[in-house]
Amino acid sequence: MLDSGKQKLIATIYSATLSPQGFEELVDDLSSEVVDLVSDIVGFTDLNNDLPDESAVYFFDQTVLKEIAGHVRNASLIQARIGHYDRDEERIEFLLGSVPNPAIVFDARERIVRANELARRQRHVAADTLPDLFDDEQMVEIRKAVSGLVGDSAFASVPLFSDLDKNENICVLIKRLQRPDQDDPRPELFLLSVADFGFDETVRSLFKATYDLTEAEAAVATLLASGARPEEIAERRAVSLGTVRTQIKAVKQKTKVRDLPHLVRLLCGYSAGLLIPGRFAPDDTDGPADNLTAQARDMTLGDGRRLQYFVQGDPSGRPVLLLHNIPYGAILPRAAIARAAARGLRIIAPLRPGIGDSDPLPDLRREALLDRVVGDTAEFLDRLGIDKVQVLGNTGGCTYAVRFARTFPERVSDIVMVSRAPIWKSEWQAGLPKLQRLLAILVKFMPSMANLVIWSALSYLNRTDPAKFLRESVKGSKSDLRALEVPEIVSMIADGFRFGLRQGPDGFSKDWELMGLDLTAEARTLPHPIHIVHGDDDPVIPVEQSMTFVENVPHARLDVVRNAGNFLFYSHWPLVLDALLDARLYRPSA
Repeated sequence: MLDSGKQKLIATIYSATLSPQGFEELVDDLSSEVVDLVSDIVGFTDLNNDLPDESAVYFFDQTVLKEIAGHVRNASLIQARIGHYDRDEERIEFLLGSVPNPAIVFDARERIVRANELARRQRHVAADTLPDLFDDEQMVEIRKAVSGLVGDSAFASVPLFSDLDKNENICVLIKRLQRPDQDDPRPELFLLSVADFGFDETVRSLFKATYDLTEAEAAVATLLASGARPEEIAERRAVSLGTVRTQIKAVKQKTKVRDLPHLVRLLCGYSAGLLIPGRFAPDDTDGPADNLTAQARDMTLGDGRRLQYFVQGDPSGRPVLLLHNIPYGAILPRAAIARAAARGLRIIAPLRPGIGDSDPLPDLRREALLDRVVGDTAEFLDRLGIDKVQVLGNTGGCTYAVRFARTFPERVSDIVMVSRAPIWKSEWQAGLPKLQRLLAILVKFMPSMANLVIWSALSYLNRTDPAKFLRESVKGSKSDLRALEVPEIVSMIADGFRFGLRQGPDGFSKDWELMGLDLTAEARTLPHPIHIVHGDDDPVIPVEQSMTFVENVPHARLDVVRNAGNFLFYSHWPLVLDALLDARLYRPSA
């Protein structure tokens, strides 16, 4: 007979499965029930240990888990059947609601299936088909784009010029949502998002800052992308034609575009608000669109496993190995990607086992997993013909950064860490936010339960406003709350969670477990400079942890960023790139 505590836990397990929209209540319930139950069995001392005593965990397995394991398995099966969306219609509605521009869904016969509120309001969508919205010349370009889509995640951007004097200059982003096969009777569907990029001041300012353009160069670039000829630009700006041509040459040099059509594509990408996995452009994307997107690629490792990775920035630039956060953070903001390209940085980010489309390693955990991933990373660089890299660890990736540098010191020039140093003390666990503390306990003692909670978090993210979900996770940080006012940051983090967990939560759990390792002693033995960039308003990983690391690793230095939180990688990306450019010049004092 189960006691009342275990019965309540079982009820909560099924609640996590059947009602993920009640995620906040779930975290509250589990935080109370699990902590009480685990501490009753293994004691509060073991509860807060960095790695639990193996005999205590075995005893816990033979008591609590033996009685509830069947319920956890049943709940997992229910989750697998339900998925993260109840219906295809719900998934489509959610996607449309996430697009920051007017957007519609249409089928292979060009019939409009759905439209978001922006499309209904701004584009006056009351039409039944695409030709009702676009003229004949525009439809020719749209049909070319649709017919040229390759692969499930492919997308196309199409600039559609209208009347320059009326400021009617639009770009459409087209992405395939689903395509049928012999086992799938669902219709083929496409997402079309509309962006007006002709005279958008926000786009122009971002474009200007990214490529270090002057005010005049930014104005000329925008007019060129809007269809104006150099003669028209000279007349409008009351300058000579020679001045305009000099400015055009400067714009081409700074943006590295070959011709004016590529400049149009570049500005189109800034305005389109690309969504994951649309943000991950196919390998054959040409021209400077590469400066705005992360290129998704695959590699087959020697043991036959698939490793997915992303390339962003200058394809021939100095290599930077980006070791991502958990389970997101492999992709920089699009302005940062463009700046990296302009500064000659080639940023490559391999996805760890079970994350994204990289094959999992189900039988490995802790040190064995860490060492295997480090070995995979060395093989990955070998296959790319890269001998030496600068290492960029993003939060959860910092553990892998130190172990890689210790195992292959000759392959690392220096290390930059963002928002975390790989240090841990047991007393810090009590100060974690509620969700993070719950996951830390579950990952150590009840991994299968941890997977249920992570699944429920993803389901909740998919069923609510992503900004609301993320605000709840960092509500103690004014800096992070300000960062979440930027739509791109919300989209990148939320979509990164979805993409990273597409195979399930096991990879997340194993990564999380490794954050409990303290690699301070390893870091002290490294010959490499270490540069840490950490926000002073981080509610998840307080900056004091990095300060403690630096106190114990003499050749490490710390830049504390004022008014930055846990999302520093996105909100303060110029500082991250500056650290990459500066760290290789830093040398530890004698």
